[in-house]
Amino acid sequence: MNPVEFLERIVSIYSPSEREDELAKFIAATAQDLGFAKTSVDHFSNVVLEIGAPTAQKTILLLGHIDTVRPFLPVKIKDGKLFGRGAVDAKGPFATFVFAALAVSKKLKNTKIIVAGASQEEQHGTGARVLAEKFSAPDAIVVGEPSGFTGITLGYKGTFSMEFFKRKNSAHSANDAERNAIEEAIDFTQKIKKFCDDFNSGKSIWEGLQQRVVKFVFDEVNGVEQVKVRVKFRTPIGFDIAALKKVVGKNSKGGEISYLQSWGSEEACLSPKNSPLVKAFLAAIRAEGSEPVFKVKTGTADMNTLVKAFPGVPIVSYGPGDSNLDHTPQEHIELAELEKAIKILEKVLLRLDERA
Repeated sequence: MNPVEFLERIVSIYSPSEREDELAKFIAATAQDLGFAKTSVDHFSNVVLEIGAPTAQKTILLLGHIDTVRPFLPVKIKDGKLFGRGAVDAKGPFATFVFAALAVSKKLKNTKIIVAGASQEEQHGTGARVLAEKFSAPDAIVVGEPSGFTGITLGYKGTFSMEFFKRKNSAHSANDAERNAIEEAIDFTQKIKKFCDDFNSGKSIWEGLQQRVVKFVFDEVNGVEQVKVRVKFRTPIGFDIAALKKVVGKNSKGGEISYLQSWGSEEACLSPKNSPLVKAFLAAIRAEGSEPVFKVKTGTADMNTLVKAFPGVPIVSYGPGDSNLDHTPQEHIELAELEKAIKILEKVLLRLDERA
C-alpha cells in the first residue's frame, strides 16, 4: 500500500470525534502489515505505532489526530487532489508520519519513532491528554497539522470558555424601563467585546484576544425568562486571564458566570526557532528546493497539550495541506504536496538520528 492508497482508505473511514474505533483498528492492522514493530489501540481509540532502532538512545514522537469534524464528505481523487473529510485536517499529516517513519526505519541507528493517532482532538483534545500521561518524555515532538509542506508551525493561541446565565421575571414588551433577559445578555457580551477591542488596539491577531459567542439559548416558562450565553476566547502568549475575569464579574449584573474547564482550557504556546528540531526542518525543506516559512496559528491544537506535558522538549507542528480548507465542504489535499512532505520529514528524522 502506498501513501495515496493509505490516505484514501483512512479518509473513506468516517471518524468524527468519539467514533474513531473502526479507523484506529484499521490503522493498527495496516501498520503491522506495513512493517511497524508494535501497534496498539487503547480504550479511547488512540492508535500507537512504533518502529526504529532496536537499541534506541532517543525517541521521536510524531503525534497526529485521526478524528474529524462532521459531516462526512464524498471521497474522490481528481486533478491530482484527494477530496474528503479529514484529507487536510488531519489525516494527510498522519499519513505523512506513517510513511516517513517507514521509509527511514531501516536506516535509523539511534532512534525509535512513535507514531500516535490521537482521538477527540476536535472535541477538547482528550486523546492527546491520555497519551501524554502514558508516554515518557521524548527527545522531540512533531504534531500533525496542516502547515503546507514548506511551513513550520511554532505556536498556537490559547483558549478558554465561559457561560453567562440569567433568570428573571418577564416584563411587558411595552415597558421600556425594564430590559428583558435577552437584552441584558447582549449588553454583557458587548461590554466584554469592548474589553477585547481595547486590548487589541495596535496589536496583530496573534497578539490579540479573540472573542466569539458560540451558543445563545433563550426560554420563557410561566412568566420566567432564562438566557444562557457561551463565549469562547482565543488568548495570546502571556495573557492575564484574571484581568478578563475581573471585567466579566463587574459586568455580569446578577448573572451567573461559569468557567468551563471541560470545554478545553489551554494556554498559548510558542516554540523557539533555534532548536535542533527546527534546524532539521529548515535544512530538509531547503534540501528539497523550497524556502521554509515560520507560522503561528490563531486556533489551538494538540501542541498546546504536549508543550505543557513535556516542558523543554523541542516541538513543532507540521504537515501537508492548506489549513484554510479545514472543516470546509471543499476540503482536499494536493497529492504532490503529500509526497513532498513525506520526503522532507524523512530528512528531518535522519538528521535527528545522526545527532543522537
